[in-house]
This record gives sequence, structure tokens and C-alpha cells, in this order.
Amino acid sequence: LQHARTSPHLSLGVCTFSAAQQKAIMEELAALRRQQPEAAFFAAQRDGDEFFVKNLESVQGDERDVIIISVGYAAAVSDNVLPTAFGPLGLDGGERRLNVLISRAKHRMVVFSSITDCDIDVDPRPEGTRPRGVLLLKQFLCYARNRGMERPEQAPSALGRCIQPRLQAKGYTTDGPLGTAECRVDLAVRCPTRPGHYCLGLLFDDTPGPQWLDA
Repeated sequence: LQHARTSPHLSLGVCTFSAAQQKAIMEELAALRRQQPEAAFFAAQRDGDEFFVKNLESVQGDERDVIIISVGYAAAVSDNVLPTAFGPLGLDGGERRLNVLISRAKHRMVVFSSITDCDIDVDPRPEGTRPRGVLLLKQFLCYARNRGMERPEQAPSALGRCIQPRLQAKGYTTDGPLGTAECRVDLAVRCPTRPGHYCLGLLFDDTPGPQWLDA
């Protein structure tokens, strides 16, 4: 409705990652049209640029001025573990499907997601044997979370280079530097019981930069 109020001159489409999510959104829109007169925008004819809701498999070839991308993956209620398959993204060629989905917007793309890039655990298989689609989804969500602003890579601190191998020798998996804000975590320890989560973050006082002035 916000789009209908503020940008009715721009065509709009919604892209989902599954047919089930597409169906759920279409049912919600049908109910909304019965309650809100402004929702008639979603049924209006626009000379070939009508509003649509399509999934990953059916959106190829469609473009709109504004695209809303809906990411509806979530952890299972029973064990609070995020599935690792990610539907078609986990198959060979999943990266091509993702590329099609995220390139449908002519002017602006808006992402609504139930997860962040930090929730997606990187497949431990060697590079070249793991599905690229899931890895690229993780990178895309990081890009979206940072509003499309690239940040230069930050080299590990000297203290971090000393501590990291000792943690790994004790069986811990570590990442770092980690984060997109001005003050990054120098070293993060992955939680052994919750894939995709961290149980410890380390900040070292030998890291160069202005982040310590207010710490």
C-alpha cells in the first residue's frame, strides 16, 4: 500500500523463492483488496506492466520499475535449525535462477527477508563441489543489509593472527574480520551447536582505525 500511495506511476512486481510463498502473498492481497480501496492498484491494468507476484521459477523475462523480493526461509520450529537445501538454489544452476530473480528491477529493489546472511551457514564442502546458489544468496543478503554499499576488506590484526590458529587447533571454527559497520568484530567463533550462529566475538586493541576512540 505504501507503494500505491507514494509511487503509483511506477510499475511493481513481487518475486518469491517458492510457489508456496507466492500463493500465500496472493491470498493476503486478495483479502486486502476486499478491505482497502487503495489495494485496487494491484489489479489495475498498466499497458503490459501489470502488478504481478511470481516465484523463482516463473519470473524470467518479467521486469518492473520496482521489485519487492520476499525471502521466506526460516528455521524449523522443532529444532530451530535453518534448512540447508534452499530449494532450487541448492541445485546445479541455482546461481542462474538467483541472478534472474534479483535482476528484474528497472529502478529500485526492496528486500523483505525472514533471515539475514549471518543465518546461512557456508557449506563446508570444497569450492567447486558445493552449490553456488546458496553461497550467492548469502552474499546478496549481506549486500542488501548493507544497502548496496561495498566495504573494503580489513586485514586481520597481528593479535588475531596469533590467536586464531590456537582456537582452530582446539576444534573451534572462526571467521573474521566480520561485520559491515565501522567497528567490526576482529574474530568470531562459530557456535558448535547452532549452525550459522556465533557464540563469541573478540575485539583486539591492536586493530588500526578510529573505532576505539569511543569504545
